[in-house]
Amino acid sequence: MTNSIPKTSSPKDPNNDSSDTKSLTLSAQQFGFLTILPSDILLGIFMHLKQRDSLACMAVCRDWYHTIPQYTQSAWETLTLGARDVKMENKRRICCLGDHVKHVILVGLKSEDIYHTVEKLLTHGCARIESLELNGCQTDDQDGLLEILTKLAPHLTHLKFVGHRSNIAFSHIFTACPELTHFTYQLKVDDWEGSGVYDTEPTIQKSKEPTLVNRPTKITHLCLDVVMNKDTRLYPLLRRCPNLRCFIGPSLYARFDNSETWQYEWVWDCNPVVDGEPWWDYNRISVDIDFLLKMCPNINYLQPYYTYQDFDELGDVDGYTNDTNCTGLRYLSICEDYGGARVARYVTRNQSTLENLFIQPIVREDFDLMYQWSPVFQSLQLPQLRTLHLDITHRDTASLISLLNHCPALEGLYIFSGQLVFDPQTLGSLTKLQRLRSLTCPYLHIDGLCLMMLLDCCPRLEELSLGSPFIPFNIPRYPFNGLNELKHLHISHIEWTDAGDVSDKDEAFASVFQHITANSKLETLSMSWVQHFGPKVLLKVAEISTLKICRLHLDQAHYHSDILREFVEKRPGIQVLAFQSHGDLPSGVLTALSKVPSLKELFVSAYGNNSDTPCAFDGSDMLQLLNNSKLTGIYFQNLVVGKSEQTPCHMDISDLIDQEAPQYYVLNDSKQPNVPFETKPHMVTYATVIKRRNK
Repeated sequence: MTNSIPKTSSPKDPNNDSSDTKSLTLSAQQFGFLTILPSDILLGIFMHLKQRDSLACMAVCRDWYHTIPQYTQSAWETLTLGARDVKMENKRRICCLGDHVKHVILVGLKSEDIYHTVEKLLTHGCARIESLELNGCQTDDQDGLLEILTKLAPHLTHLKFVGHRSNIAFSHIFTACPELTHFTYQLKVDDWEGSGVYDTEPTIQKSKEPTLVNRPTKITHLCLDVVMNKDTRLYPLLRRCPNLRCFIGPSLYARFDNSETWQYEWVWDCNPVVDGEPWWDYNRISVDIDFLLKMCPNINYLQPYYTYQDFDELGDVDGYTNDTNCTGLRYLSICEDYGGARVARYVTRNQSTLENLFIQPIVREDFDLMYQWSPVFQSLQLPQLRTLHLDITHRDTASLISLLNHCPALEGLYIFSGQLVFDPQTLGSLTKLQRLRSLTCPYLHIDGLCLMMLLDCCPRLEELSLGSPFIPFNIPRYPFNGLNELKHLHISHIEWTDAGDVSDKDEAFASVFQHITANSKLETLSMSWVQHFGPKVLLKVAEISTLKICRLHLDQAHYHSDILREFVEKRPGIQVLAFQSHGDLPSGVLTALSKVPSLKELFVSAYGNNSDTPCAFDGSDMLQLLNNSKLTGIYFQNLVVGKSEQTPCHMDISDLIDQEAPQYYVLNDSKQPNVPFETKPHMVTYATVIKRRNK
């Protein structure tokens, strides 16, 4: 690296003799540009290095070993350590540590390893850690956990337990970390127990005084994804959080993990019905939202039941809670199980401040107990609402249209109800949703004319996801023609009607993309289970010049080598391609895909004539794809490596990759043995092939 930098000699000074000038020149050549360039220039260079790159630079020479760490501190603000890092033996990494380390993530560690690792970090100068995340860890020794948290307490503001494998002493942790503002606890689902094990705090040997354990905290964001008794444990915690602005409760997935858990937590048969609504025992686990808002009146973000499984999908929580002057709910995700009247009251009470509203369906499929939302929808005024999720059973389309007409700031609309029936007269009253960017209707039963009217009211759509629409071939113009801003299109289960007089259905369907092809900003296209999706449609898709991600469900006719080759030649800019085939992959398919220069990821899901029969592909084709492309990952499902000259019929996919494409490795490979298939006795039900990083 030093040789690549132009050699620059120091300017001659008339007061210096020639020996001094020679000495300066040798010094510059010996130590490279670190001794020549100003420190701000060096900082601008090295601040872009990743952690592994900075460690590699430190191995260049002794001078770089000692100098690089001071210019790469920003790269080490976040530190992730796993089981193999517990001993902290990497001396170069140790040199990069210090009080600039702010965020620490520990992955898969047991109690003693956690304590040892944190002690090592403190020894190496990491004394100002602000955020600590324990991911997939286990903390059986509560006293030891409290001891290390106490040492981090002066600066620790964020504490996160994700996929945790043991109960922890919440109250004592709140006391040990007085500066804590964000606390998250997510139980590992596989270890979840419904026997009340989390109803009480674990035993603490060195317990604090009761007055200290019960004192108020600074916590503003609290996520407790674990079922616990609200009276004995949850409410005492909430009483200590008077400044709470965000509360997220247990996930629905954890609550209904198995039938025994369901029966234990929700004894539906014992629940009386009051005013036509379900009523269960709030005295056990279901937080009373009225009581919660009395204890914590400043809450802006409320999810009493957590509906996402990936915490990253929660979005910008802080964006809803930063405004300390806002006194109402801005984000509300709630389940109909609370009772329709209760939910309606919360929505009505906060209609002037709500920005995101997510109403989930009742768990019991008892339609007699469903709440009648029509009067509520007709009365609401939601001037700030930006996102609306309705996953409820609602049949009154007119009241929904009335609701949408009173959401002038709406940007995202998600309707999961399959009960709505649209007609031209009702849609005629819908005003234009000028700010709407995303529309998702996976179970939309609508005809082509009504779909055209609906989309005409959404002129600035950038993402559209439709399922189950009925579109006639003889429609005056196709619904997507007016969407000039569309970037992402997902359609599934489309049924084309009135096709009796259409001789070439493939050609008629291809004309749907005529406008998209000519005036396209489309970057993502997903099509699955669409009638009359023939080769002409595939080639018309290939004409979309802006397309980067393409997911298609195709039949065997599309895999004719000439058609696929033409698709590849027309669409060289695709970066992600996913296709599901019906029937075996013909020879040359993967070879043709190897000619796509921009292709980074490939997903192949194939099914034969029935679900028990895998689909074969030629192993030599796969090797040619791997060895002649820039792919970083390939994902196979329900495929089998067939027999070829280069691929013995009994070769395992992992062995094939190891021997013939060593630049890749198989991340996981699950098989179903004894499949009645002539060419190979193993079916690849799921395999992920990843490209190795360059050393």
